[in-house]
Amino acid sequence: IPTMGGQGIHPYPAIRQGGTVNLAYHKTASQSSTYQGAEASRAVDGNKDSIWAGNSVTHTDPGASDPWWELDLEVPSVIRTIIVYNSDYMPERLDGALVSLHRENSNGVREMLEGSEREIVGTSQPVHIIDFTDAVHVATRVRIRLPGAGKVLTMTEVEVMGFRSSGFYFSPFTDDVALDPDNLPLSLCQGL
Repeated sequence: IPTMGGQGIHPYPAIRQGGTVNLAYHKTASQSSTYQGAEASRAVDGNKDSIWAGNSVTHTDPGASDPWWELDLEVPSVIRTIIVYNSDYMPERLDGALVSLHRENSNGVREMLEGSEREIVGTSQPVHIIDFTDAVHVATRVRIRLPGAGKVLTMTEVEVMGFRSSGFYFSPFTDDVALDPDNLPLSLCQGL
């Protein structure tokens, strides 16, 4: 079971969990603003040290409105779960944050996947697991935003558990996703 401060965490952040891998590790991340050098990339560096002095906590500028953090997955990927590791300092800052999945449609316009927005509720837990196993969600970006004025978004690590969508293809005529039955990952079939 993951714990904070680096204790009990597997040293290889891309470790397989239930047929999935951490797609976020060392990918390009950005955020709405950066406070005291706490860059967006800290959330995908594999360091789960939740203490500010450990240089692994992201932080947007205090007092901003609607701060956000975004990850570019680089290729279409099937998202199963997203694990958000909270900061030890003021963990309530994550309360009410919205996690959503995005991709470009056939016209090249980025859009949020229908039914993909999930809210982080409660902050007593140092780790928040957001489930996306209700449907097949193929995305190229993950976004975490905190709606409202005077908000600060801080996180220790974000893991996006899933797999590259080699078993999927996009229709050139619609934005629908279709399964390629000859290349379907086993992890998608589990529990069916």
